[in-house]
Amino acid sequence: MKTYSAKTSDWRGKVEEEESNYLLQRSRFGITAAVCWGDPSAHALLKFCRLNQIRVPNDLAVVGFNGIEPPVEPAQSLTTVRAGWSTVAQQAVHLLVNRLEGHEEVPDLTVLPVEFVSGETT
Repeated sequence: MKTYSAKTSDWRGKVEEEESNYLLQRSRFGITAAVCWGDPSAHALLKFCRLNQIRVPNDLAVVGFNGIEPPVEPAQSLTTVRAGWSTVAQQAVHLLVNRLEGHEEVPDLTVLPVEFVSGETT
């Protein structure tokens, strides 16, 4: 399986020119799914798909990450991976305080649970 990666410069979610070129030529590249770094970028991608007659999920499956609710009701419920951001913040503060107080080393990796949320985009 070939993986294509495009970078975005807008954390709020903007489909950049490189991304749009891949998406508009997705059949040529064999692209059937897009995994977005965050839900805002996934919602921007869904808007791009609507404007360019790309049917989601028939032509392209779209998955987000973070489970953040959009500011307006989306046309489709997004398939996403929801992270428990309060748990992430609590763990980060705990590790920081322990490190500052010299109680323990900060681990190279901390694994926290996430939840898969099935939506209409896959």
